[in-house]
Amino acid sequence: MKRIFISGLNSSGTSIIANVLKSFDFINGTKRDDSANCESYPKELINSLEFIENFNNNLSLKFKNFYKRYEDNKKIILDKTPPHFTKALAFNNLYKDDDNFFIILQRNPIDALSSWNRRGKHLQMNSVKAMIKFHNYYMNKVNSIYIKYECFCKDPIFEIKRLMKFINEDVNEEIIKEKCKKFDIEIKHTYDESFILKDEKDKEKVDILKRLWGYGESI
Repeated sequence: MKRIFISGLNSSGTSIIANVLKSFDFINGTKRDDSANCESYPKELINSLEFIENFNNNLSLKFKNFYKRYEDNKKIILDKTPPHFTKALAFNNLYKDDDNFFIILQRNPIDALSSWNRRGKHLQMNSVKAMIKFHNYYMNKVNSIYIKYECFCKDPIFEIKRLMKFINEDVNEEIIKEKCKKFDIEIKHTYDESFILKDEKDKEKVDILKRLWGYGESI
């Protein structure tokens, strides 16, 4: 069985990518962020910034029981939960007999943080730090691909074709065009000019991630 895990910083485009992919008949998507409810201590997992390689027995059973609900006649299961990149190795080991694909959404981190902040959410600086660690140490240990939110919005057909090639699915380009037309795909300019990172350490983390992802030198 094939399993797709879509993750990234919050407000980085994970939802629109997941919705387009779930529109294909051979992909069975979980409910939005629903698998996060499997975790009995999600905040502790995320805030600890630990990239655990294996779930404990209790958590492994919860995830297996959750995903079993979606293991029907469709050959691919898709789960979109942004923080799951912190647990990529654990998912890889939990389903070591399956084909696992990790799609990591990139978006200019200052835009993602600004968008999240504008919605009244707390800053994701722990997630930024975790993403830097994933990029530097763990990305090459799982079958992963980066998709830039900005590139997807400019040419969604090309990016979906690239994703289909990544998951080894041969899909007619006309079908991809038809699917993409059903969605409102455009770059959302959510940057809030009043948004300022006051902590110098936070600025440094965001600058590091921007350079790693090719979004320029500094804020």
